[in-house]
Amino acid sequence: MKKHQLSSWDLSEIKPDHLQKTFQEIETKTKHIEHWRPKLKAKISSKDFISLLAELEKLQVLTSKVGVYAQLRFAEDSSNQEASALQSQVENFLTNISNRLLFFNLWFKQLPEPEARRLISDSGKYHYFLEKMYKSKPYILGEKEEKIVNIKDVTGVSALNSIYNILCSQFQFEFEGKKIGQEELLTAVRSASPQRRAAAYRVLLGKYRSHKDLIGEVYRNIVNDWREENIRLRGYKNPIHVRNVGNDIPDKAVEALLKACERNELLFQRFFELKRKKLGLKKMRRFDLYAPLQKKKEPEIPYHEAVTTVLETFHDFSPAFHREASNIITADHIHSKVQKNKDTGAFCCSVTSKLNPYVLLNYTGTLRDVSTLAHELGHGIHHNLARGQTEFTFNAPLPLAETASIFSEMVLSERLLKKYPGRARELLFNKLDEIYASI
Repeated sequence: MKKHQLSSWDLSEIKPDHLQKTFQEIETKTKHIEHWRPKLKAKISSKDFISLLAELEKLQVLTSKVGVYAQLRFAEDSSNQEASALQSQVENFLTNISNRLLFFNLWFKQLPEPEARRLISDSGKYHYFLEKMYKSKPYILGEKEEKIVNIKDVTGVSALNSIYNILCSQFQFEFEGKKIGQEELLTAVRSASPQRRAAAYRVLLGKYRSHKDLIGEVYRNIVNDWREENIRLRGYKNPIHVRNVGNDIPDKAVEALLKACERNELLFQRFFELKRKKLGLKKMRRFDLYAPLQKKKEPEIPYHEAVTTVLETFHDFSPAFHREASNIITADHIHSKVQKNKDTGAFCCSVTSKLNPYVLLNYTGTLRDVSTLAHELGHGIHHNLARGQTEFTFNAPLPLAETASIFSEMVLSERLLKKYPGRARELLFNKLDEIYASI
């Protein structure tokens, strides 16, 4: 069996053979779709309407490939000037394409409801895409305004996010006599030693504090942009309503969840009081939130062992889970090694419904990293099992997507409890820290 090694990903499946030729292909398809504009009438035939949707879907594949390629190049090394320039070039080009095709979205949302319902009813596999689009009808602006918003997002919010990512991914921390990255420092935040935890936290927070003016300005402007566009211009009820509409979740469902959290807030206090006693502390400090219960240092788990453990777990649960996770791994779609200027944390990024998604990890050898691998592969499995959906709908909204990943972690936890009994109980206990700390 091939030994799994820490590595970068293989982006050859989505790398353009020649960027300008790819742009030209997208341009050609865009012009062809633009020719539909005069034909868009309320009484358009269902056959013609579906033909147009099929053309939009093919274009979606092309734009997604080049867009994600640029994003992933930047994610693996934010200091790479070529990758940064590529991301900017691609983002600006695709925004222009999106603006030229806005007419379809706006035309459909402005249809009289009987005509919209007729087309949705006849649209087959595209029905959910159209239903969700039509629900956002109350919040649309005029075509010129929508174009300005799209351009503003590229030069505004998107640029601010890039600035933040560049800044934080390049942080180096002086800790215990050497320079390390954030992922390595975070392992010390969970050290068994109270003194080491506190020292690691101070170094971590000190770096962010030294850039607090810049980070605060980035955050303030992103929040203001969200409010000004969505509340004052588009007319959403409140900031969370924007998310709820996007995730296709009723406000009442989210409100019920929040009220349940409020009613049970004492669980939060009881949990950390229990942890304080188990740790033998007189007082629970900020540094102790993620403190391990075990006193000895956790030995590193080789990456090969992590991958094997996760794949065996998936195989025992479902051959389909194992097959789809294996497909992602064997396609070399995982960037697992820790390197300077790489995005912190982890994510799973979809491209098209027919391609295996890409996973970014920062694997440092902890049991938590093994769980993270299962989590992100859970997203990937969900993606692959949704390949029968359209290019517009194979990506699940956030709450549904996280259900798949958390489920994969839960399936893994049973094996971890058998393979690493003490450490797994520790991991599961501390997972509650994260849940409570996020409430």
